[in-house]
Amino acid sequence: MLYQDKRIGGPEMIHGCGFTPKPGGSRRSPSLKGGRLYNSRCPGRASALVCLVFLLFFAGGLPAAPLRVTAPHPAPVSKPPAPACEPMERTIHFAFYSDPWVNLHHFLFQWAFAETERRPGDYRRVLEVPERSQILDLSEPERAAWARAVGYYARHLVGKNLTWDRDLVEIGQRLTAISCSGLATAAGLPAELRGDLSEVMPIYQRHWWKGHQASNAAWIRELKAGLEGLEARLGDQLAQAYGGEWPAEELRIDVTTYANHTKGYTTNHPDHITLTSTDPDKKGWLGVETIFHESSHISNFEDILQAQLESAFARQGAQTPENLLHVIQFVTPANLLRALLRARGVGTYQSYAERVKLYERTPWDRYHAVVEQHWNPFLAGKVERSAALDGIAKELRRRDDSVPQPSSGSPGKPLSGRASIQ
Repeated sequence: MLYQDKRIGGPEMIHGCGFTPKPGGSRRSPSLKGGRLYNSRCPGRASALVCLVFLLFFAGGLPAAPLRVTAPHPAPVSKPPAPACEPMERTIHFAFYSDPWVNLHHFLFQWAFAETERRPGDYRRVLEVPERSQILDLSEPERAAWARAVGYYARHLVGKNLTWDRDLVEIGQRLTAISCSGLATAAGLPAELRGDLSEVMPIYQRHWWKGHQASNAAWIRELKAGLEGLEARLGDQLAQAYGGEWPAEELRIDVTTYANHTKGYTTNHPDHITLTSTDPDKKGWLGVETIFHESSHISNFEDILQAQLESAFARQGAQTPENLLHVIQFVTPANLLRALLRARGVGTYQSYAERVKLYERTPWDRYHAVVEQHWNPFLAGKVERSAALDGIAKELRRRDDSVPQPSSGSPGKPLSGRASIQ
């Protein structure tokens, strides 16, 4: 269920021939429920036929034309309907949401980023936002309001990283609560941002949300189908590989039409995954791999593996390479899924990293072969985790040019615990 009906009164309760009217309705008006006509004047629990005769008698006889009862049209709702607090789908480990506020936030972010001049050294890709060509479909007041919101994002937010920046992470977390509890829960947002989002939400609902929501719902249905029969086993293997445990509650995954420049990311404290529904490289089995890759970044897994990796390099007198952990987090779910698919008779599986040539276009290729050599035997149950990590550390330590030496001042760990090159 995507939306929760919070209108006063809820479903009408029928007692005998009576009915509970909607707000503003009259108890003297007839109501058609389940093919039967009811009225509060009808005595006791008389049948619908008796009720009809009773009403017609006091109305002065049978009408010349067949009696038709037309339900009144509901009054227009001035505010956008709020999605249900329940997710669209639940699985063993995940709760999938398609939230309009979270979608609107990322939509405005990427719209503004596409219109903002990139700063030197900004490696983030500019995403295509085809809706920008539809701006003239909006009325003049709508365009003015939309421009104000895009302008706020351009001035204050697009220069920050959705994955790392603490302000943006907090904004994302607060937005997840609005649909259930209303804008009052967004009190911690900057006042100008809160006002802009509130003003443009009806515009987003009228022009774009229906299409975005349909895309998200289709992706969620496809992913749920792919998880059936695989999630429990793959989830157990992933936890064993990292030496951690899944959280007691399902991980929240917000499915959005736009996300960050990599079209998917995870933030922590609390753990929260955001994934786009429109990326062809995140559909089908690739989508299954992706959600387990992003799950690899939750605190229960990432912090434990990071500590073990640092211990292995410390034993070699070396510092852990910055992006080595992320390579392991790509290799692990991809190879575990590949093995499970092979057991089910699925042919050759090309992982996400292989499909997008991740290692060829990043400096991570220096780590990839070493991880495959030492980590895969551990995933196959042939060696212990500590032995696999020691093997990785020894090999990379031997390649002096691949391992930076310890320095007196290393930068602090970003909020996500990883670099954002994908």
